[in-house]
Amino acid sequence: MGEYGAGKRNHPRMESDTMKQSLSANGDNIRNGMKLCGVLVLCLAGCAKTTDAPQAPVEEEKAKKPSAKVVLPGAEWGEAHWTQAPVEPDSVLDLTDHVPAPAGALGRVLIRNGHFEFENRPGEQAYFRGCNLSRNVPTNCTKEFAEVLATRLAAMGYNAVRFQHADQNLAVAGDDRITDEKKLDGMFYLIDQLKKHGIYFHMDVWSHRCLFEADTKIPLQEFFSTVCCRLGIDQAYRDNVKSFARDLFTRVNPYTGLALKDDPAMLPFNIINECPIGMRLPRVPAIQVEYEKIAEAKHPGFSSLPETERERLLGNLAADIQVELHQDLKAFLRSIGIRQPLSDMSMHTRVGMTMIRRHFDYVDDHDYHARYPFYVKVNPTQDLSSPLDKGLYFPLGITTARYIGKPFTYGESNIYYASPYRLQYATLMATFSGLQEWEEVLHYTLAHRVERLDGSSNTFGAERLNFGADPLMLFGDRILTLLRPAPAKYTIPYVVTEKYVRDTMTIRYGPVFPANYSRLGVFAKIGCFLADGDAPELANALFLIVPAKMEIPDYLKKYPLVTDDANWETLLRKAMELGKCPDSIGLQQDKRIISSTGEVTFDSRRYLQVVTPTAESLLPKANTAQMDGDVLHVSQNTRAANFFLGALDKRPLRESRRMLLLYLTDLKNTGAEYGKGNTLVNYGKPPVLVQKGTVQMTLNLPKKPTLWEVDYRGRRLAKVPLEKTDGGWRASIHSYRSPESFYAYEVTMEP
Repeated sequence: MGEYGAGKRNHPRMESDTMKQSLSANGDNIRNGMKLCGVLVLCLAGCAKTTDAPQAPVEEEKAKKPSAKVVLPGAEWGEAHWTQAPVEPDSVLDLTDHVPAPAGALGRVLIRNGHFEFENRPGEQAYFRGCNLSRNVPTNCTKEFAEVLATRLAAMGYNAVRFQHADQNLAVAGDDRITDEKKLDGMFYLIDQLKKHGIYFHMDVWSHRCLFEADTKIPLQEFFSTVCCRLGIDQAYRDNVKSFARDLFTRVNPYTGLALKDDPAMLPFNIINECPIGMRLPRVPAIQVEYEKIAEAKHPGFSSLPETERERLLGNLAADIQVELHQDLKAFLRSIGIRQPLSDMSMHTRVGMTMIRRHFDYVDDHDYHARYPFYVKVNPTQDLSSPLDKGLYFPLGITTARYIGKPFTYGESNIYYASPYRLQYATLMATFSGLQEWEEVLHYTLAHRVERLDGSSNTFGAERLNFGADPLMLFGDRILTLLRPAPAKYTIPYVVTEKYVRDTMTIRYGPVFPANYSRLGVFAKIGCFLADGDAPELANALFLIVPAKMEIPDYLKKYPLVTDDANWETLLRKAMELGKCPDSIGLQQDKRIISSTGEVTFDSRRYLQVVTPTAESLLPKANTAQMDGDVLHVSQNTRAANFFLGALDKRPLRESRRMLLLYLTDLKNTGAEYGKGNTLVNYGKPPVLVQKGTVQMTLNLPKKPTLWEVDYRGRRLAKVPLEKTDGGWRASIHSYRSPESFYAYEVTMEP
């Protein structure tokens, strides 16, 4: 780190085995740092069976907790004998038919009319859903397991994956070219298998690779910030990235016969992962000093200015360097034949970033709910509330980063293991990917190591961000494929001028977007825009939101304007007025919000309800005993849950002949321990435990269906008795039935 502060670099190449040790050490730092993270957990009354357990003297943190509580099988939790075995082909859990194969058959993915479209299917938005495959998973799969993994991903209904941090496995520090041909071959073979199963792929040019030997000596907490900030001002770093990109993207895959740059199955991608220079500079003070020297040269007397003015000028400098870095790397990638749309930064939502993101082909961003820091033992501020309690700031807050007129992707998203509201994740992401017209939703991360997926180790269970061993998340992710609400009918952009952005800039790229604006995302499409004259992208906007303190230029005065200091109810009523909404849409007297399409209803006190022709999802809070969709009706509910019904044959539910029914509740590992303040002090180990629940469920279908219990692989076990009522066909539904049977049911209807 000291070398960087002095502007020195260490460029010599290292032997392959030496670098492997260095990367392994870095990987251990990641794992150890995550293992030391304490995470608070919310134990809702009546949700978990707990029992006093003796102190565990083997761990210092546990020893500080005088009376730990342990989640064990019992009246509230049922042991699940789940494994990662592939689902039964053609079963209710097999969504392979929803993933057209092979990937790339419709030509490249390009941008038309503000959306991703397939080259040979104009006029139809291309929608991608899937997951990240992290660290060694893309490069370390055996050929046999690559085939198994591709089959499993397609069965989930995924049609896209991102190789995240895979670059660290392909080259050693100090080398700007690929040095591990075996791992590259493994990645190429996996790509071939993914394509055959209809799954598209992409990866960042830089995500985790140590560019120089000196990078291996930097504490992991500073490593990402160091590389990102160095790329802004250090030509050697840029040259390294360019050389590596040339070697990687121009290599011909021997299994597909195509170079990556020419492969139509390679999706649009980020150049540099999570690289907002201004946000990262404060984490590397020695490099920030170098940026301050540049600011001094550009603005003589900079160092003598008041702190707020120095921050403003330094933030503007970081933003300008960010744009120049993107344009430089983009021009290079175009010069070597890469035609995919390109993005950058992929982290944070700040008003000042609008000035930067206007230069990207599309916008990608990453966000999580209930996230904890990687590098601390205990985080007493852990947020374990439901996203519904926060006005759906997850996932709507991130949508403010979308630049109006450009595609938007959600490249990393998750709700942490510690949260009892992971069960809401898939419905939230599916709902707003449709309503907001996102192009891609990627769950982070299936696994960081291939051993967590291939059966060579079964000791991990559900934990942190890895959901490959979390049946709750895996069952729920089928909702990403089966639920897709219609796009909102209106657009309400947040519009700023370049003068306002530069005047309010800080080193962290200025103020955040107001939460009262993001909540409009339940009703209308939202996003940001930098206005500098007439803008065709704003012509169809219902009205524009502008900062209350911004000077309004004449060219904006022809649009309806509302300042951002209005509360969300005022903003929504304005939208209803200008949109001439019927009484059944918008803000109701009980403060429910109904989307402009009428398909999404949000009551922050009780529930989220999504009703489309082909799928319905009901997310009640624990205090909501009854919910009524169009076809799906639930009563006698006592806990937070996710009730979902989706047509597998893409027909309207009342005409469908085969449907997936889910009743999702919380899931924990056996022996998960909680200490003082409900702090999670031990993730526990397999087998996983499913939270037990029972409700009365009615299906409003035209004739009697057959309701099947299925096991975790989708195989039918037994018929569930149905009773005819005035509202349809009623049955007692259980989230847990046996160690092999939980969460899922199958509904069939005779022709």
